[in-house]
Amino acid sequence: MNLNYLKPKFKTTIWKNPKFYLWGALFFVLVFSGFFARGLSWPIVLLFLITFILLVQSLKTGIYALFGMGFFIGWHVYFDKYYWSKDIPYLSTLNAPLVDFIALFLFFALIIAIFLGIKKAELKDVKKIYPALVIYILFLAVSFVSALQAYDFNMVSSTKDWARFYVFPFLVFLLPTLYLVKEKKVFKNVLNIIFAAGIFASLMGLSSLFFGISDTWLRATPYTLLGVAFFGYNHNLLAEVLVAVFPVGLYLFFTANKDKQKMYLFGSILILLVGLLTLSRTAWLCFILEILIVSYFYLNNFKSFVVKYKSVLVIFLIGLVLSAGYMFTFLGSNIVSSSNSARVANIDMAMFYFARQPVLGYGPGMYLNVAGDAKVLVYEFGEPLDAHGFIHKILLETGLLGFILWILFLGSVFYVLMSSIKTTKGEPKQLAIFMLSLAGGVILYQVFNTSYFSANMWLPLSLALAGVSLKDV
Repeated sequence: MNLNYLKPKFKTTIWKNPKFYLWGALFFVLVFSGFFARGLSWPIVLLFLITFILLVQSLKTGIYALFGMGFFIGWHVYFDKYYWSKDIPYLSTLNAPLVDFIALFLFFALIIAIFLGIKKAELKDVKKIYPALVIYILFLAVSFVSALQAYDFNMVSSTKDWARFYVFPFLVFLLPTLYLVKEKKVFKNVLNIIFAAGIFASLMGLSSLFFGISDTWLRATPYTLLGVAFFGYNHNLLAEVLVAVFPVGLYLFFTANKDKQKMYLFGSILILLVGLLTLSRTAWLCFILEILIVSYFYLNNFKSFVVKYKSVLVIFLIGLVLSAGYMFTFLGSNIVSSSNSARVANIDMAMFYFARQPVLGYGPGMYLNVAGDAKVLVYEFGEPLDAHGFIHKILLETGLLGFILWILFLGSVFYVLMSSIKTTKGEPKQLAIFMLSLAGGVILYQVFNTSYFSANMWLPLSLALAGVSLKDV
């Protein structure tokens, strides 16, 4: 796929330099900022444009920023808090995680870079994942048709949700990652950034045990720091991050130099133990799956690993036993039984409505609308929350056609990773194993959670696909 025919035909030296166009655009917009920005102050326009221009010329910085902020899903930007946003139509109505704005910024910077010839517009290096891309595009087409016949004539609202939650992550998380993470050095830098974010999350979770953050049962819980709720306020959101970072830490441990291995090992154990102490049942299942995947392929090295790191493993096993005992006690609590009842009731509701419109469902984003009209459910459990799990969410919103394509897309991701394991040796195979563990963990988590269209799922999946497509591994 080559779009370089779109770039301008330059004839003289100055016109051949893309920077001429970038800085020329800056001058033009500044001169007419009173017209374009409708009263927006010049410093804000200047800062925005300079940042954008620098990003166009250094896209790698953008990808590092994207993954650096990728797991801070609770760090929201509310434009209505800024007086200058009221001068721009609709801007003050926007609010979203900071990472979404960074991703959008990077996406448009990439488009400009391609148009000016700074970046080549080709995906030949990732041709092995073409089937996954095609399947997801088909899923988008089916879900769009579903939006056109949305529940209770909410076609406009459903189409907006289709663009925001179905199209948006594909465009701004998956595609830029595939375009920009093509070299081993960039890939390793991204992994270290993710690992650092995981250490920050685990330290926050660990410290919460001493601050009395959790309400009833003592558990690792995120909290506000410096006025920002980086991971939200729910223990599941913290666990979700740690599940995604754990395989990354293991990969860095296995591939690091001897002087750095202990750092990655201790960091990975910390991430795992804090993740278990969130008391998230889903996190426990995901950690087990991730460890099983890695153990299956590294079974022959298990004995030597135990002998080499036996003192560290003893500490880990003590923590694991204590966490497991606490977890088993927690599983018998009223909190768990109440949560189970609510989940079962929501699944029953979704299946009830799915059976009445099974082909195309009720439209993207209509789950809450449908659940809100289930009066018995509202009476029993209060105002409905979004589906805890993509299975009944996708079934209700896009019907059987959309669900089949969604499962085929996720299946194609696993197929790509498994194929890479079977057809490669050495470092590429090792990388594919840990990327399979990463993908397995984040997808399993979303079988029971609500972040299936957010950065918490899409960035790890995008990185896993980019990892098995690196040019220099």
